Amino acid sequence: MNSPKKIIEAVNWNKKLFDFLKKPIITEKTTKLIEKKQYTFNGDTQLTKKQIKFIFSKYYNLSIKSIKTFVIQRKKRIILQFTKDGQPQEIPLFNTYIKNDSNKKN
Repeated sequence: MNSPKKIIEAVNWNKKLFDFLKKPIITEKTTKLIEKKQYTFNGDTQLTKKQIKFIFSKYYNLSIKSIKTFVIQRKKRIILQFTKDGQPQEIPLFNTYIKNDSNKKN
């Protein structure tokens, strides 16, 4: 079995990291999932669970408990659940998107 490092190197790294994780999904259901430390993203359909785990552990230094993926209308949805260390973990990508989205409404 290939290591996640070899798997992630197989992906075209000419893309930026944010091209793999397109944007967080913010709905009523996903805001309830945030309370359970689960975050939902639209992602690249070619990403595997090992690649997703490698991206979050390497670039965001977060430990992931579980990953669920599913494809709806050719868009891959990714649900990440982080380990329970007491304090909720923040994801910089998620917070940046929320701040930018709230500025558009004003």
